[in-house]
Amino acid sequence: MDPYEGCDTGGLEGIDIAILEARERFVFGWCGAQALPVAFGIGGGYEGPRLSRETLVTLHRLTLEAADFKAWTINRMGANPTSAGA
Repeated sequence: MDPYEGCDTGGLEGIDIAILEARERFVFGWCGAQALPVAFGIGGGYEGPRLSRETLVTLHRLTLEAADFKAWTINRMGANPTSAGA
């Protein structure tokens, strides 16, 4: 979560939790709409003077929650991710 405005290693002014949440939902939602499988790793963001451990965990949870949202959307809409491109 290096782009987060409170991260000392690359934070960008104006990139707050709401923007990162929207980004994660957009990416996973788009992949779900395309019936694309997704793999990801959790990384980035480092505790420091401006970024607490609690906030860092919150930021990483955004990704996990968005991934779960994608799975829920696919299941609810009855999409079959294995049929992409068929």
